[in-house]
Amino acid sequence: MKDIDYKLSSQKSFNAVTEIMHGREEGLKALLELGMKKVSGSLNLDIHFFRWFLITGENIVLDEFESSSKPDLEKSYLVFSMNFDGDKEAVLLNLYKLLGSFIDKVYSLCYGYSSESDSKAFLSYINSNAVTESLFWVGKPGWSVKRIIDERNLRSEVERELSMLDPSDFPEKAEFIRRKYKETTYKSHPWYKAVWALKLTWRLLVCLVLVITFAPVGILFSLYRQFIMREGNAKPSKVNYDHYKKISKEENNVLQNQLSVHGILKNSPTWLWYWKFQVSLSIARFSGGRKRTGKLAGIESIHFVKWLIIPNKFIHPGNKKEKIFHCLFLSDYDGTWESYISDFIDRGAQAINFNFSNMRGYPKVSFAFGGGASSGTSFKPLVRKNQIECPFWYSGYTDVVMKDKLRNASISDGIQKEKMNAAEFHQWLKLFA
Repeated sequence: MKDIDYKLSSQKSFNAVTEIMHGREEGLKALLELGMKKVSGSLNLDIHFFRWFLITGENIVLDEFESSSKPDLEKSYLVFSMNFDGDKEAVLLNLYKLLGSFIDKVYSLCYGYSSESDSKAFLSYINSNAVTESLFWVGKPGWSVKRIIDERNLRSEVERELSMLDPSDFPEKAEFIRRKYKETTYKSHPWYKAVWALKLTWRLLVCLVLVITFAPVGILFSLYRQFIMREGNAKPSKVNYDHYKKISKEENNVLQNQLSVHGILKNSPTWLWYWKFQVSLSIARFSGGRKRTGKLAGIESIHFVKWLIIPNKFIHPGNKKEKIFHCLFLSDYDGTWESYISDFIDRGAQAINFNFSNMRGYPKVSFAFGGGASSGTSFKPLVRKNQIECPFWYSGYTDVVMKDKLRNASISDGIQKEKMNAAEFHQWLKLFA
């Protein structure tokens, strides 16, 4: 057996936002693109996915601002975001050990970092610029990078041996193969499902309390928004074909893709929208943050999702005193962009409306859930318009999609069983089909 995984692994998130030296944006972007080409295959890290991308005055959308009140975005920022297992400091040190010279070159183009830094200086710098996410959703909680890769390899080995069997050898030799690999699987504590169910029940109870507590406020806010504020329709999103081509080049190079979308929180007043957004993210976090089915809003192709609200100390407003909150939606998913967004529209439009409607430029929403993303003709151009180029994105397992994670885990669970009846054995074999 592998080490007994009583607690399972805890996937974590880390994000940092640093200010780029004036005039170094293009050089930094080119450096990240070059680094992306050189980093091929797995780095043997406890990192599922990580990325670097830039926020500049040129790559975010400010259409909803009047020219007199547009924020001052002369300053540009580098965003680092990763999803990992285990200890953050150890993971960052291992990353620096492998990519130290590249990391030094990247951050030497940001204020406050010395090109002669060492690992300790890097840790101090990156931690001092950390930004905590407001929502972090994991598609397969408890499964570390190592476990995902091990279960992928296990499936391949068992599948290879099963494929070599003569039909007349079933089921005796197939059962022998199943038992043969028992010592290579991860064994979980016999009570982990019950413990996980209790944790999920607790989260659902917290979600219920939040809903009951804030439902009256939400209803009043929806009525205010619908009949008093009378929000107008957002400006139609025009397709920028140059932007579309740049974004498209980053996609479909492996079985997975990333999505990095920027938005600016609505105002009038900003504090009201900020707290409404925080409440909606809290409800989302407690209602769907730890399900073990691998589905978010019915979609089984998402590895990780997170929302970041960037504090005002990083992104400065212009001469206007009102605070401006910049929000980032980051996702790692399987398949094409088109199918991913279509799945959200078909299965999770209400959930999208509940969160994204807090952003400027979002299509008009009725009573918090209706309208908005229900129309693909308005939502898809909006996402493309606000999507930010991501010159560096790394996956720890480029050939494992979300459905593979779930299937491989089921194969491993089947191998662990002492005995199987005929029906269970047949279902286990179907996992290889």
